Amino acid sequence: MPETAENVAELLKISREDQDSFALRSQQRTAKAQSSGILAEEIVPVVLKNKKGVVTEIQHDEHLRPETTLEQLRGLKAPFRANGVITAGNASGVNDGAAALIIASEQIAAAQGLTPRDF
Repeated sequence: MPETAENVAELLKISREDQDSFALRSQQRTAKAQSSGILAEEIVPVVLKNKKGVVTEIQHDEHLRPETTLEQLRGLKAPFRANGVITAGNASGVNDGAAALIIASEQIAAAQGLTPRDF
């Protein structure tokens, strides 16, 4: 994926400065949305149990780094290509884009012990 991102950035002439500025704005906007509660109805907590039985509840985007500064982003190395523009600070995280949806009739949901979020 990073090589594809580098190729697209080269093709569209997206500079490192543009990448870092966009990444900073994204972090700031996400932090504002999360702290204001605007996403509360959009994100459903997920409960996970590891092999030892330890339960963890994820209630928000764990990729957010609200303390990020432009100076920090500028200081990161682009490891994928000489003079590259993709860094750990402006690339999507490995947790990016996870979602799940279950569609079932009310009868099936009840039979499976599922609690619907909506009908």
